[in-house]
Amino acid sequence: MADRYFQIQLQAQSTLAAYQPLCIQGGADAGLDGAILFPAVGERWITLPGDPETLQVSLLASEPGQETPSPVAAVRRDRSAALTLLDLSHWLFARSSRVKGARSCGQLRLASQLSTEKLTANLHGIYLHHLRHPDAEFELRCRRGAGLEMDLSALRHSCRQLHASARSLGVIGSGGQPVDIIIPTYGQPLYTLRCIASVLRDLLIHRRVIKGRLDVRLMVVDDAHPQQQGQAVLQWLADQGCLDFRVNSCNLGFLESCNQAVSRSRNDSLIVLLNNDIEVLPGWLTGLVDTIEQDIDVGLVGSKLIYPDGRLQEAGGIVWQDGSAWNFGRLKNPAHPDYNYARSVDYVSGASIMVPRRHWDAAGGFDQRFIPAYYEDTDLALTLRDRGLKVIYQPSSQAIHHEGISCGTDLTSGVKAYQVTNQVSFLEKWQSRLQQHQPAGECLERAKHRGALGRILVIENQLLDPEGDAGSLFMLNYCLALRELGYTITYVPTDNLAHQQDKAALMGARGIQVLCQPQITSVDDIFESRAERFDLILLARPGNFPHLNSLRRLAPKTPVVYFTHDLHHLRTQRTAGNITDRKERRRLLQRADRLRDQEAEIFRRADLVLHISEEENRIAQGLHPHAAVVLPPVVTAPAKSPLGTSGRRVLFVGNFAHSPNVTAAQWLTEAIWPRVRAVAPDMQLLIVGRNPPDFLMAGDGIDVLGYVEDLSALMQSVDIGIAPLQEGAGVKGKVLSALAHGLPMVTTTIGAEGITDATRSCSALLVADTADALAAQVLALRQRPEQERRALAEDGRRFIQKHFGPEALVSRFREMFETLGLPFDQQVDRFLPYAPRGNDQRFTSSNSFTQGVHPLA
Repeated sequence: MADRYFQIQLQAQSTLAAYQPLCIQGGADAGLDGAILFPAVGERWITLPGDPETLQVSLLASEPGQETPSPVAAVRRDRSAALTLLDLSHWLFARSSRVKGARSCGQLRLASQLSTEKLTANLHGIYLHHLRHPDAEFELRCRRGAGLEMDLSALRHSCRQLHASARSLGVIGSGGQPVDIIIPTYGQPLYTLRCIASVLRDLLIHRRVIKGRLDVRLMVVDDAHPQQQGQAVLQWLADQGCLDFRVNSCNLGFLESCNQAVSRSRNDSLIVLLNNDIEVLPGWLTGLVDTIEQDIDVGLVGSKLIYPDGRLQEAGGIVWQDGSAWNFGRLKNPAHPDYNYARSVDYVSGASIMVPRRHWDAAGGFDQRFIPAYYEDTDLALTLRDRGLKVIYQPSSQAIHHEGISCGTDLTSGVKAYQVTNQVSFLEKWQSRLQQHQPAGECLERAKHRGALGRILVIENQLLDPEGDAGSLFMLNYCLALRELGYTITYVPTDNLAHQQDKAALMGARGIQVLCQPQITSVDDIFESRAERFDLILLARPGNFPHLNSLRRLAPKTPVVYFTHDLHHLRTQRTAGNITDRKERRRLLQRADRLRDQEAEIFRRADLVLHISEEENRIAQGLHPHAAVVLPPVVTAPAKSPLGTSGRRVLFVGNFAHSPNVTAAQWLTEAIWPRVRAVAPDMQLLIVGRNPPDFLMAGDGIDVLGYVEDLSALMQSVDIGIAPLQEGAGVKGKVLSALAHGLPMVTTTIGAEGITDATRSCSALLVADTADALAAQVLALRQRPEQERRALAEDGRRFIQKHFGPEALVSRFREMFETLGLPFDQQVDRFLPYAPRGNDQRFTSSNSFTQGVHPLA
């Protein structure tokens, strides 16, 4: 923890419109050696810990044979922690949405829970996280009021250095899925270079998820503009190997220029069409690619477009019955939840779209009847939709659009006039199809969700954290399955209606609309102030059932389905059985009785109940007979690499905010693991979970890892899973996930509940209920030959795929819709379950000061 800080002032030319990253050498104690920082737009001062003599700041890459001047113009030395706290708190409150909790900078600085030094160190970590991993929202905040004055020479060298950096770091040229980014231009080289620089910078920011995965190539085509200077600059970059540059032999117009450029792209590529007056924001490319790869039958995906002044330009497009088109959300707040969930749309403006080359070829590219420009992107989108493909608006891919730079905005003159004439051609081509659309401006809800069969409202406790707890993973997969079956999803977190930016963005990128504060202040607001209408309401957990009275009053004809997660009375009853204190046991048993009565009332009043296992359905029917469907939770995992296993590494995973995991971990470390180590002293136990209790300490073959960001990778590196659960209810996600990852699993009868039964068994799931027996199972697995352990791993994966895979869940949801008499997409028999994405964020106390992740917030 530093007690002194210093600031460097950047040379004006070194900010390079915030395109050129900085490299830090030295500062290993602060974890900065080799760090890459991305200064925000207009940033002139950077705050670093320690002594300026111990750190060296330079531009990330230099041109071969040229000496790059230092980006540092001046240094402010020996800044105290108190003064740095003042600087950082002002900086963070002005530019970051991750600093919530204290009402003002002053309250934060005067907070007594941490010393000035500790608080400064914490805020500096958050500050550095913004500079090392900037996101789109942060960059938009930084751009407010920031000027951007640059010349062609500075931009040219910036692009060259960014490309050199990307190549040296393996972001370009390392193989993977081909991505051809096509930038059509007609003059305006300054904007074209800004576009190129922003793309290269985005690649560098997301280098860890792009390297080896995407093979990106930049293709720029100039439509024979008479200005030679801009062409010379672009040709220079092409000669340096930064891009593929062509000048058309004659002016072809935007449409045909794009068609010819696409014909030169790679046959298996993902084609990106990007206007030269676009500046992409961090996460732009991965947002597009992940949508193509993690959704079914996507023909086209497009970005959220934002004006330079920060207002929304478009969140997908709507085509009306008369052929006119709307940029949905134009001039609104781009952060509003109505514009921050992926959805199927009529079209997305071609300023920033991705289309797989095979779908482009099958559709015939841009239709030449719309030469030279306008309506060609709308026509392509409708053509792809007619071929049974989806056209998706993706808000996690964001770009600033300097609209009208090349063609102006006057509809009465120049190329822009074709926007009017081509509407007539468009209407002639699609008149029959457009009869199914709404008259201009009418039935907006149906128009913006083109093709959806209905809407579902999900009422839960909190926003979903699929990497943090099994319940969130299960619910997220349920929502994804319901979307695939034809429904749009609106999700409300009833715990203070709290908005958590990272979780809301993760859900929105997967097509789930999040409604919370400040848009609504109660569940009633959904129906009263917003006048929303739904075809089904999905209510989860007993604590949310009191909302039923309002739901019956405000939406009397809408069926309400209740999802248990687990039988709460049963879980509480089992917890009481492990309590030695009589008073506490009696209190828990009384609570279990109240929960049993409440759950019986829920089963009586709900239109349908969704249970997580056949066993819980059987128990629940004994409380009160009711219509029910059993929903299998879905888990997936990457295939485990066929490496030899030693059988020595055992993994326990548990969210320690959940009391059954605390009890299990204590039993494991105090009673089970000593028995294992007594026989096999080389065995190693890894314990994973956020905020492990104090009694869990490393030693005697135990490593307490705490929260692990990439749990899937860890699971692929261990040999055995263990879950000695003595309490709890429902289906245990940790058990399913271990089996899906090819880990033989040792657990208790409670741990296996709902997974195996009289009709289905799994050889990779070993069950015992005493410390001696559980230890013996672990040791037996250790002693098995490696070939047998591999066979168990394969059996576990096959078991999960058959009984807890996407097809099983979709089949049960079809049963639910049939029971309720609601429509669903009859062609759907599967969906793609949750998988991490490049733009996903997870806020913790090390990178955020928001409520729920920081002790002071």
